[in-house]
Amino acid sequence: MDAHGRLRLQLRSRYVDEVRVAGDEWDRSFTLTSLNVEYAPAAWEDVSLRGGIDNLFDADNESSLAADPGRFLHAGVRYDF
Repeated sequence: MDAHGRLRLQLRSRYVDEVRVAGDEWDRSFTLTSLNVEYAPAAWEDVSLRGGIDNLFDADNESSLAADPGRFLHAGVRYDF
């Protein structure tokens, strides 16, 4: 790690094809894209800050399965010991 710390970015996309709900009823296909960020400041040994946005481009979830919550923000702190 250099004097400024370490920054890691992750962009993920997941495509889900049409899903049969019941009988002849189908939910439409969709793509979920997520952005995650992790920063480990050099001055904070063994600590990193994390955050991200799931479902970056679509705030709504119109799936009848409701398996994904729509746009979702998350943040946290990680300590390795």
